[in-house]
Amino acid sequence: MTTLAMSKRPWIYVCPIWNLNLIPKINEELRILDVSFVSSAKLRRIRKRLGFPERISKLPTFINEKIDSCETHAVIRAPIGKAKDLAPRLRQEVEDACHILRAASWPYMARSVRSYLSVFGPSPMDHAEHHEMFVCRTKEPGAKAVECLRNYERRLGIIPFKNGINWKSAASNFDSIVSFLDRSSHVDNKWRKTVRYACANAGRSLNSTSKWFACLLNMIALDAMLLDKGEPANPTLYDRLYVFLCWTGTPGSRALFTETELKKLTGLRNRIVHDAETEGVSARHVLLTDFLVHNLIGTLTRMTNKIASKTDLLGVMERVKARQVLGMRTFESEPEIKFGFRVVRPRPDRREIAKLDHFMT
Repeated sequence: MTTLAMSKRPWIYVCPIWNLNLIPKINEELRILDVSFVSSAKLRRIRKRLGFPERISKLPTFINEKIDSCETHAVIRAPIGKAKDLAPRLRQEVEDACHILRAASWPYMARSVRSYLSVFGPSPMDHAEHHEMFVCRTKEPGAKAVECLRNYERRLGIIPFKNGINWKSAASNFDSIVSFLDRSSHVDNKWRKTVRYACANAGRSLNSTSKWFACLLNMIALDAMLLDKGEPANPTLYDRLYVFLCWTGTPGSRALFTETELKKLTGLRNRIVHDAETEGVSARHVLLTDFLVHNLIGTLTRMTNKIASKTDLLGVMERVKARQVLGMRTFESEPEIKFGFRVVRPRPDRREIAKLDHFMT
């Protein structure tokens, strides 16, 4: 009998998403890129739309047990191919979508010891398990219709990621990020990929329990969005953050952060990358990079009419510089940019920062 692993056929890829609770208010379903996040109960109700050829209850018992064991699953209509060959790429797509969802949920789900989103679920041993299921979208005589793969990751202390009643309204960047990443949006494909990878790194950072790694991921995301190849981080990064997060506000207003603080962050990043020195990174550094990267993602994904490519972004920067030299208002004649700014700054208290310093390594 031909086995699934040996045959090239069209599949539905399904894997559990642990710690994600999709409430009825958002119809128990979310879509990020090509990945549909669906509650287990709804998965059974919409199986035709997702491409399942028959009722899920008619699939083998072990598949039903896997689906019932977790309240949310990720589903992708996979291309034709062999399951074992497709699995790594599909798993990466799901992980990227999880990270983007995590990033798009900021600041509702800001960095906290209380939240974690993962494709790796609980296990009675000291590691987390990841199960993935392949269900064939067509029926062929002599070929298995389903297969289940499994792998492990060592991880302790996974804490739930829950979307409460006010999640979508409080996650101020969610809609703009999802719309921006949609292939039907008019932005340049290369720019869309850049922002997608930046979102994924920002979400991966929020899931990280390592201070230096979380900080580095955020700085990589900032560099990717704001710097052209070969450009130095100082002072270019500060200049562009200053412009695109609207820190050119009213005269005499207090800056949301200083050039000295950003130089310290880029200095930390350089020591990590060039000297492998990971000491000296605090929870405050991490929270500042969270603030910078998530507000920047929100700003750039809302301004697609004016900034649809990195070339457009660099053009705005040049115009701002020219106006500053001439003593003009920074965004004169560009109201779409001026009114597109919206800076969100969560204010964790000292106890929360102390908890993060203790919890993060």
